Amino acid sequence: MATPKKYPVATRAEAVARLLAGESPKAIARALSVPESTLRDWRDIARNLVAQWVEEDRARSDAAPKQNHAWLDDQIWGLVGDSIAALRAVAKKAQDDAWLTEQSASSLAVFFGVLSDKLVRVLAALEPYQATGPDDNGDDAGTAALAVVAGETAQP
Repeated sequence: MATPKKYPVATRAEAVARLLAGESPKAIARALSVPESTLRDWRDIARNLVAQWVEEDRARSDAAPKQNHAWLDDQIWGLVGDSIAALRAVAKKAQDDAWLTEQSASSLAVFFGVLSDKLVRVLAALEPYQATGPDDNGDDAGTAALAVVAGETAQP
């Protein structure tokens, strides 16, 4: 039995590309001096590799949202925990008379107000929302509630 001939990678790549482009195996075989049976083998190997890659990509895609969701949950709850700890630290510092006298009232109000406001908004957004339907004025109560959370209107 004869030893199979080795073809350069460039020749194999060109042959497979031309096959995928729709060129006839007979024309490719003549142009590259490669037996048609070898071309069929290369084509089958390429098809199997592509099928394997597609399957691996699907498996990664199916797993990615679950992994990203868990990661995002961890990040959100970490941020909530850090925000609560910061609010606690500010509240404790605000009880220190010496520190308080060094701060301007407006600086304290802005800092504490912004931090607590953001925390309240994050926590409010985490609450499961159930639509209650239109109120007496025909307005959708859900839209009004979401607007309040977004800071677009005053709370009723």
